[in-house]
Amino acid sequence: MTGFEPWEELDSNWSGDLVRTLEGERIGGAELVTAVLPVGYGEDTAIVFPLVEEHDPSAVLSFGLGISSCLNV
Repeated sequence: MTGFEPWEELDSNWSGDLVRTLEGERIGGAELVTAVLPVGYGEDTAIVFPLVEEHDPSAVLSFGLGISSCLNV
């Protein structure tokens, strides 16, 4: 399960906050592996791809945030 660090004018990012709260949890017998990712181009996949290879998950859930949804644009 992945989320992102804050970016642009934001002090926090709910996607990263969510992932941090679920770190180490188990759901239905499955252990959640979590990562809060940087927002720089390609920096996210440099973290996610090795995690997928290491843990061989049944599913990957990735959460994100669009800046326009947070600001009065």
